[in-house]
Amino acid sequence: MGYSPYYTAGIWGGCDNNQKLKDEHGSRNGGTSFAKRIWRKIMTRVHDGMSDPGFPMPDGIETAQVCRKSGKLAVPGVCSSDPRGNAVYTEYFAKGTAPTEACDHHVRVTVCAVSGGRPTAFCPPDQQEARTFMALPADEGVTDDSYYAMPDYCTVHNGSSTIIDPSQTDGSDIPFGPGYIPETTAPYSKPYEYYSYPRSSGDGNTIPIVPAGPNG
Repeated sequence: MGYSPYYTAGIWGGCDNNQKLKDEHGSRNGGTSFAKRIWRKIMTRVHDGMSDPGFPMPDGIETAQVCRKSGKLAVPGVCSSDPRGNAVYTEYFAKGTAPTEACDHHVRVTVCAVSGGRPTAFCPPDQQEARTFMALPADEGVTDDSYYAMPDYCTVHNGSSTIIDPSQTDGSDIPFGPGYIPETTAPYSKPYEYYSYPRSSGDGNTIPIVPAGPNG
C-alpha cells in the first residue's frame, strides 16, 4: 500500500492454496518484491507529467528538530556534529507535545588538536579546536557512546614540555623552558699536545719532559 497527494494504490499477491511466497533461500513463487515493482510502475505511469505539491500539514501538527541520541531538541552545531554523523532529524508532533528541553547527550569541548585531549595551560592556542563528544551518565555501563566520551587532559603538552615560537628567535639564542635539557657537545680536543714540565736533573739543570705522540 502506498499513496501520493493524488492517488492511493495497493497491490496484493498470493497463492490459491496459501503457499509461501518466500522460502529459506529468499525466493519461491516470485518472492515478495514483485508487488513493489508493480506498484512503482503503476504509480509512475499515472503520475506522468504531474507536479509534486507535497503533503499539506494539518493545522494540529508541528515539527521540531530532534536529536536522535537524546530525543530532545537538537542543539545547533552540536548534535549535528556527532562524530558518527549528523544526529539531527525532523520529527512531527501534535501541537503542544514537541519536546521543550535541549539535548544533554552531546557536548562541545575544546581539545588539543595534537593529542585529542582537553587542553592544559601548556597547549598552544593555535593547536586547539572544538569537537563534539558524548556526555555519559556516571552510572551507565559501556555502550556504543562510550568510545566518544569526553577525553582526559592532554598528555603531550605539560610542565616538562618546551614550547619554542620560531617567529621570536633568530636561531642563535638558547631556548629555556620548564624541563629544558640543553644538548651538550663534548668540547673539541686535539689527539695530543706537546707540552713540558720543568724538572730538575739533580745537577741544577732543567730537563724538558715531552709526552710521546700517538705513534710513540
